[in-house]
Amino acid sequence: LAPRLRAADWSTLFTAQDVRDHLATAQGRAEALEFCRQLGLSKVYIETFRDNYQADAETLKAARDFFRQAGLTVSGCVTTTRFGKVTTGWDVGSCYTHRANQERLASIFRFTAGLFDEIMIDDFFFTDCECSECAAAKGAMSWRQYREKLMLEVSRERVLGPARQANPNVKVILKYPQWYDQFHERGYVVDKETELYDRIWV
Repeated sequence: LAPRLRAADWSTLFTAQDVRDHLATAQGRAEALEFCRQLGLSKVYIETFRDNYQADAETLKAARDFFRQAGLTVSGCVTTTRFGKVTTGWDVGSCYTHRANQERLASIFRFTAGLFDEIMIDDFFFTDCECSECAAAKGAMSWRQYREKLMLEVSRERVLGPARQANPNVKVILKYPQWYDQFHERGYVVDKETELYDRIWV
């Protein structure tokens, strides 16, 4: 028999806080699986980091293996929000000029790639910071030019590089937010980032 074709595949995301609050026990994982089955979901993204909280490695492994054994496709996710030095703009974001933030970012992606072969970066991988560090690093460039340069460098050196060192098979998805008229103001460089990352999510 020919394989049954699906018109669409549906997925969901469990945040890092969901991992802590709902996937840390056998009962919680069973309830989450029932939720997925009721909605006909075939893939789950299990998030390792959000809002300066990193989920426990053993809990992440248990959830990953549980969903895989249940027949779902499982990938990781990172939401790069509210860690370290925040931006002078929208406080959900972080200052990526700040060296300690860059090092923390590399650590997060190294950790996540050690657990998953596919990682999605959720909507908030941006910068709108105008702190003194950013202003000094910007020099004569416009804010747009500096942010594009910065986020491409951070992508290569603090996301993709560390992730691939930890797991040579990892694929990293950049999920673009629906900020179409503001991409250039927040460091998204759609053409160059699409070439840089393994996959994109729109």
